[in-house]
Amino acid sequence: MDDHEGDMSSSHRLTGVFKVRDQLGLTGKGVKVGFVDSGVDWRHPALGGCTSFPCARVAYGYDFVGDDGDAGISDPDPLDKCGGHGTHVAGIIGANSTSGKIFTGVAPDVVFGAYRIFPCRGASYYSQYMEAIQRAYDDGMDIVNMSLAGNSGFPDGPAEELVSKLISTGKIVFAISAGNAGAEGIWQVGGPAVSRRAISVAATTLVDATRTREITVGGNRYSIILYDDTPVFSSLNNTEIVLNLMAAPPVGPPAGADGCPDTPDAPGLHVGARGKILLVRRGTCPFDDKLKAANAAGATAIIVYNHGISALPVLGNRLVDPALNVSIPLYVMQAEEGAALASFLLQSGGNSTIAFDTEDSTSVSVPVRITDFSSWGLGPDLDFKPEIAAPGAKILSTYPLDLGGFAILQGTSMSAPYLAGVLALYKQYSNQLKKYSFSRREHFKRQTGNDLLAELFKDDPEHLKGRIMNAGKSLVAISNNAEIPDSNVHQGAGIIQADRLFLVRLASSPSRFALANFNAPETHILALKNYDEVPVRVILSHSGSSSVRITTNAYAYTNTTGSSNFGSGTSESFPIQILSGATANITVTFVPDVEALSQAKSNHDVFLVSGYIKALYDDGSNEINVPYTGLVGDRSDLLPFETIPVGSPNSPPSPAWVIDGQSYTDNITVNLASTSGLSAAVRTVVSGNLEGLLLDSRNIVLGTIAEFTGTDIGRSANSAAPFYILFGTWNGAYVDARTGSASIVGRNETYHVKFRFYFSRASDESAKVYAKQELLLPAVTFV
Repeated sequence: MDDHEGDMSSSHRLTGVFKVRDQLGLTGKGVKVGFVDSGVDWRHPALGGCTSFPCARVAYGYDFVGDDGDAGISDPDPLDKCGGHGTHVAGIIGANSTSGKIFTGVAPDVVFGAYRIFPCRGASYYSQYMEAIQRAYDDGMDIVNMSLAGNSGFPDGPAEELVSKLISTGKIVFAISAGNAGAEGIWQVGGPAVSRRAISVAATTLVDATRTREITVGGNRYSIILYDDTPVFSSLNNTEIVLNLMAAPPVGPPAGADGCPDTPDAPGLHVGARGKILLVRRGTCPFDDKLKAANAAGATAIIVYNHGISALPVLGNRLVDPALNVSIPLYVMQAEEGAALASFLLQSGGNSTIAFDTEDSTSVSVPVRITDFSSWGLGPDLDFKPEIAAPGAKILSTYPLDLGGFAILQGTSMSAPYLAGVLALYKQYSNQLKKYSFSRREHFKRQTGNDLLAELFKDDPEHLKGRIMNAGKSLVAISNNAEIPDSNVHQGAGIIQADRLFLVRLASSPSRFALANFNAPETHILALKNYDEVPVRVILSHSGSSSVRITTNAYAYTNTTGSSNFGSGTSESFPIQILSGATANITVTFVPDVEALSQAKSNHDVFLVSGYIKALYDDGSNEINVPYTGLVGDRSDLLPFETIPVGSPNSPPSPAWVIDGQSYTDNITVNLASTSGLSAAVRTVVSGNLEGLLLDSRNIVLGTIAEFTGTDIGRSANSAAPFYILFGTWNGAYVDARTGSASIVGRNETYHVKFRFYFSRASDESAKVYAKQELLLPAVTFV
């Protein structure tokens, strides 16, 4: 809506938050939202402008770390003056600035609880992290945001289990960042987001709107490009436009530092720019450097034109970036038109003015999609992760006053608090429905014995998670320069649509399907309940998402997908009417893709397939989605180990023995008396567990090595400086396979150690699935 101001406005329009706030009057009032982070600058005017802590808006919190984390000094006051991350998170949840920079978070009237675990300097500890989670619960937080994530995790880790335990009380909901390891491959949603009861949140881009507008210079027509809501000020009309390097040729890359900040050996030559629009060529320095230099030189605007065939970047409105601190707009031009305008200015010798058309000539939006950095699921137990997505790219929010007051950051650290704000609106509405009686509801309740609206908006955490997932909207991905439906393994249920959450009176049970071994058709019951006071007619259909083919330490989109049938028929479109207050139980049969099955059998490929069951109102007014994921193929065909040869750049070898910090990839002789023991360097690319077996020189299994067995491991990062699992230290002891007793290796004997991998935690014997791939370390002779 046009009367809303601030950079968050595009996010609020995208997710329907403005619509919900306007139609239902929701602001998060009376809801307590905590965040475990770097604290908060409670002095910030948009966060209450408090003079001391606690105060009306930041009423709860604690500092578990102090400024110097290693010093172990805690403090009741969680003031954030150095980190900024927590203050940024708080602004996304509930900033409320009505003067100066008009800016509102998702739920601008929530009460904050700030639990500081990140210091200015030094480290924080796991115990402090756990204390903060518990303290938030003890303080009565309704919702807790956790914008932090490891590279991988397990749902029954200590923090994950604590989160699930607290959620199971029914008193609290957690929104947790999925993680920023999108480049690292599949199964990278981190802890604590993999907690089974938590809601893990992926990050989306915003709408990248590209607008064009016609200009006239010297009677000639040209076209400029404006990004997002970059303005065209009326004061720019009839302003003189000048070419920055008048003596330079207009085509090709700049001969000098055209428009860049001045340096002794490469002057940017902003001579005579004051009060004029500056035309410069792309190159030598970033766009933002040219913008800042033009702003400093007193120009009223800058137009950067491209050179060659390079694609122009999508820059957004640079005026709203507080880090740039500029007051002039940046426009861009394609290379051909820019060179033509530059040539004209060269020939005319200057003194040309510019006239802007009053309306844009075109407007093109780049589709919203999951960011490249957002972590991929699934959970290590094939649980549906992440659950939902929210805006997380180029997010302007509050920042400590000492660091400028506002900043643009990006990450799933930004998408999780956005979802937390939506949860706060839900909680406020749920509270209202519990507290107040409306005559229409009372009349309906007397007739049916049900209060459907209050039931639909009950604040049971699992019910709420399901409602959130029903309210997701599927997104596209870009593969081979084409748009394809993104995988649910990346986007979860899609981007949250708050208007769907609040205004649609239909809900499903279950809210998602996780088909762990999807190698044959599977039949499930999908229950759809109508919470409206009138019957609804919906059309069920199947919408396939792109599958992901998994190879060693890599993944790729494919065009394979599944399908579904409803009832006893084979139709993929199924109309149904549901009376008020009634539940329709629909038989849904999921059918794996034939091509994926064939490749899984012949090539031992493994696919993660996904899609939606869509329930669309027959008048097209509303819909809910029920997402699913499934693994096609034999999980044991996945290759958990990756070999890194000696001499690989930035990478130690794997597998290898490590003795006193030195790696060995050949057979070795070891004197146990003179070493501290052996460690094993192993790189894994999926999460699970290892079993270390001791073999004799004939490769007969003698027993298990305790130091190498039963240690839960996450997948290693797929990056230039990968993470390695270093096990040890082993001193030659093992558990004899025949007797079960402790034994020790013999002197002057040669042994092998073999690693086996299984896809579960050490504590979960019933879920053990062993990978077919095994890893043999170099032979060891003990003397």
